[in-house]
This record gives sequence, structure tokens and C-alpha cells, in this order.
Amino acid sequence: MKSLSRRNEADLWKKRLGKLGEELVANGLRQRGWEIDASNWRNGRKGEIDIIGRDPHGVIVFLEVKTRCYSRIQAGFQTGGFDAITRKKQQKIVTSARSYLAQRNLLKSQYRFDIVVVTFICDPAEIDRDGLPEPIVTHVEQAIGGF
Repeated sequence: MKSLSRRNEADLWKKRLGKLGEELVANGLRQRGWEIDASNWRNGRKGEIDIIGRDPHGVIVFLEVKTRCYSRIQAGFQTGGFDAITRKKQQKIVTSARSYLAQRNLLKSQYRFDIVVVTFICDPAEIDRDGLPEPIVTHVEQAIGGF
């Protein structure tokens, strides 16, 4: 029973960490003049888009946010987060985005797909605390294309 409890706690921690990352990204975008149109927008069971916003130029941006926590030993150039966005995941994002645009008669609008990775550098002992250190945020514009 203890292993099940630990697994549930780990799942809850991952969800909280992911939600925190998405909130940090959305708040940071707003501070830079973006409008946030939707968070966790679902295309039925076909997919979800973490954040849909408009940059200061009015371009609709579909953002996939990945949040990770690494120990100081693992820190350095991080591919974690980026490598989690497989070709299949990219296709789901694009399909969902097209559905979003079609539902709002925005298919002729200018849009792009960005990926944001939020990385917390923390020791395993810090994970159980409420506070986390300042994250490293890596925002790659036009990260998904070719569809």
C-alpha cells in the first residue's frame, strides 16, 4: 500500500508542478504585453493546448509548456521537456489548434506554435517544501512546424 501512496503523491506533485509552470508562463507573458485567450483548452479527447495567447503583434500563439525539476547534479543544458514533445504530440497540438481556429473563424489569422520549458533546479529534499527556487524559462518561438 505504501508504494501506491507514494506513486499517487508523485503523480499529484507532477500535476502541481506542471500547473505551476503554466501559471508562471502565462503571468510572464502577460507582463510582456501578451493577451491570454485560453488555458488548458481541450479539443474533445483529441488533444489539449496548454496556453493560447496573442503576442504584442496580435499573432495567435499556441504554447506547449513542459515543467521539469532537476537536481543540481543533473543541471546543465536541458533537453528534458523538449524531447517529450514527440512528432505524435506535435500533430495533436496542430490538429487541436486548427480546430480552435476553425471554431472561431480564425483560419486566415497569423499564428504559430511555441514551446516553453520551465526548469527548476532543486535538490530532492527541496521537492517536499512548498517553495521552489526561481525557474529557468526557455521559450522557443515557432518550435513546431512542417504540418
